[in-house]
Amino acid sequence: METKYVWLHDWVVVDYLFRSHNKQKTKNIELLVGLMLCKFCEKQWSTKCTIGLPVMDRYEKEIPTNGMVDLAQLEDIVENKIDEATPTDIVIGRNEPETNRKGQLVSQGMSFQIKRFGKNPTAQDTEALINFITEEIPKKYPPNSGSGLIVLAETPEEIRLKEVAEKIQNTSHPFEKIIIIGLEEKRYLNFYGLWPNTGQCQFDLDTFEFNF
Repeated sequence: METKYVWLHDWVVVDYLFRSHNKQKTKNIELLVGLMLCKFCEKQWSTKCTIGLPVMDRYEKEIPTNGMVDLAQLEDIVENKIDEATPTDIVIGRNEPETNRKGQLVSQGMSFQIKRFGKNPTAQDTEALINFITEEIPKKYPPNSGSGLIVLAETPEEIRLKEVAEKIQNTSHPFEKIIIIGLEEKRYLNFYGLWPNTGQCQFDLDTFEFNF
């Protein structure tokens, strides 16, 4: 069955994340990652991007088809209408979405699966991360998923990223990209490309901009 998406401008996500009464902690993290990916893709593609969230089929008719979601609508969607059963957490769309023949807003772009690593106190080091990427996660997704994998590193252990990148080069996994994200000094998100290309940059949580 085709996944339906609701599309967001980045400023709506920023406003939503700043609202103090928001208690959706896990979704908060996913939206923050989505905002970061949106900014990253805008730089890579040299075009304005939008953020897509999967919604449950039964709410499809309640999703706007002539314009983007506003702040009040986003609060309701996040609390009640997100489809958690899909392998896609976030989609970054190129340009503004367009209405298809079915009256649905659609956009070309790339989907991402977001996974948190390090919450298990017995699996927080470099070897555990390699096993997480090469053994655990591929069991849950079909080959050639077409999605990118975002790993949020929430571990006190120092991760040897070069070793992780080298180890996953020779393994089969279902993702087109693998990126790891870690927090530094509560202000910066470190963004590491692990596969197929390696590289590093920082996302400033005060300005919501990258340093490149």
